[in-house]
Amino acid sequence: MKRTILRLMLAGMLVMIVTALCSGAAAERINDEAFRPAAKARAAQLVSELVTQDMSEYDIALTLYDWLCAHVDYDDHYISTGNCSSEYGVDLAGALLGGWAVCEGYAEAYELMLELSGIPAEKVVGWGGGVYGGGHAWVAAKVEGEWHLFDPTWDQAGDGEWHHYFGLNEEAFDLLHDKETHNNLYCNGFKANYKYREGLYSETLDELSSAVEERITAGIYSGALTTTAAWDTRDQIMISAILSAKTDWSVAGRVQMRAQTVYPYGLEYVFYPDETPVTSIVLEGVNESALYTRMYPGYSVQLRPVTEPAGAEVTYRSLNESVLNVTDSGLLTAVGTGGGSVEISANGLKYVLSVWVYEIDQLGFWVTAGNYSTRIGLRRGETTQSIDVSGCSEYLLMADTGITWTSDDPSVASVDENGLITAVSDGITYIRADWRGLLQCELEVQVREPITGIRSLKDVYHFSVDDEYVYLDAQIECADPEGYYQRYGGIDWMMDAYGYGLAFCDEYDMDALRKSGYTLYREMFYIMGPDVMNFTACGSDLSEPMDTCLVIIHPKDSVMLPESLDVIKEEAFAGSAVEEFILPEGIKSIGSRAFADCGKLRMITFPDGEIDIAEDAFEGSSNVLFLCPEGSGAQAYAKKKGMPYRILP
Repeated sequence: MKRTILRLMLAGMLVMIVTALCSGAAAERINDEAFRPAAKARAAQLVSELVTQDMSEYDIALTLYDWLCAHVDYDDHYISTGNCSSEYGVDLAGALLGGWAVCEGYAEAYELMLELSGIPAEKVVGWGGGVYGGGHAWVAAKVEGEWHLFDPTWDQAGDGEWHHYFGLNEEAFDLLHDKETHNNLYCNGFKANYKYREGLYSETLDELSSAVEERITAGIYSGALTTTAAWDTRDQIMISAILSAKTDWSVAGRVQMRAQTVYPYGLEYVFYPDETPVTSIVLEGVNESALYTRMYPGYSVQLRPVTEPAGAEVTYRSLNESVLNVTDSGLLTAVGTGGGSVEISANGLKYVLSVWVYEIDQLGFWVTAGNYSTRIGLRRGETTQSIDVSGCSEYLLMADTGITWTSDDPSVASVDENGLITAVSDGITYIRADWRGLLQCELEVQVREPITGIRSLKDVYHFSVDDEYVYLDAQIECADPEGYYQRYGGIDWMMDAYGYGLAFCDEYDMDALRKSGYTLYREMFYIMGPDVMNFTACGSDLSEPMDTCLVIIHPKDSVMLPESLDVIKEEAFAGSAVEEFILPEGIKSIGSRAFADCGKLRMITFPDGEIDIAEDAFEGSSNVLFLCPEGSGAQAYAKKKGMPYRILP
């Protein structure tokens, strides 16, 4: 027993130390975006290795938790010096690729592995450790039908054997945690609690259950109970939740228990005859994935909770009465601005609704054409329902739509009571939306023939990492090129991944406009580093024509091999520090270990046609990106070896 108490004391000290460290770093972290694809692949590999079909959700959650705690070390060196122990940083990639992380890395890794296993999970950000703590992150997961909370960071020092923060409910977890996000997600679960599932509570549960049974059989429906076993406050709270969910009492009814947190440790119980414990509360009309729903001062809404089993008595309590007021019947009124929450309880189960109250002119309300544009182009006779109404109707707490639609010129485009727009004749008009007379917004509609063609000026663009910018050119063909530019501003370039930064400029070329029916547009992007990706050019008016090009950013250390070379001999470039090789058109074969163990090699460009590549030519360099034509021998080799490749047009 003394050893157990000492172990718990050490765990508590670790919690305070680790939490303080989580908030103590001032230096910037390594940006792990470049490593995230590999980290996600590693997570998938781990799940496939660790999870078997015969596992329960509890077994899966526990197995992944234990692996994470045993194989990832907390990066104290980063906290104290600002220098990461791993080249992959301290977040997701640091945890799964480098074996080092801080709290966010543990939480991101556990969330991802659970999701890949089919278990819903959410990373939660907030504060941990009480007065000794700081910023922290952990995970909420729905295991075996119930939401629980997990903190692998605080259990990692146990090397996979500590489970102090595995599967706790909100009340127990809140002793040393304070949520900043996911406030609408209230975790009431206990089925996946480690101590419960492993039988560590069995003796205490039997003792307390028997004591309650004796009391209620004797007609004593309330009182206090103690237990001979030593337990801390987290244990008391979890045990009270477990016994409150028990239904097989000899007398029909529900027991509600509350943990006593002062000596003598135990429970206070109340027995309610002929009641059944509530297993879920769902609030109709609320987006549960939203961090906050929205209201404005003076706005009222009737809360509509649905319980399982249905019809349970519900009580309401405002957790910030200067912002929100709620009546006994559930009428919620915003009385001030700021953040507030309402606790909804039914037979001991809780649901917390978090609301942010804004002044009415601060509430967002806009109508877009589906691509965050406030303009849309339609053909004559065309109708569209691709109108996204965002702001009040989407986020305001249980707001009925309440929108009135009008068109400035129905002869150009009309709109019905549901926001369906119909293009009538050439011209421009404005579709206006009015919400309850409080907020208004508009969508510009131009009725005309859209663009008829679009093409990138090059199939492949080559740039160097030494260049500062990427310039991409595309041409648009339409009946009125100049008017198109004036109305819509050109084209949109879409990337198949992130890496270059955001579009910086959009140039209109008058000379090109005069030459033909095409308009030339140039868009500029910042170069962030060596990379290869596809860019797609499309019209800003949502017209269908589009064209795709490949953009290659070559590393600084790039070597173009001589045209006379037709054979690369064995170990010719083994161990080279070169970042890129460009092979000549006449290359026929690559020998054994020719590019082996090239740790810095990022990409290699192949010519068209057949090429004989030795099986071990790229041994130890498996992450190099092949740039090769469709159907080439290099593509076949990359597919066979599972190496990344991109097709050159």
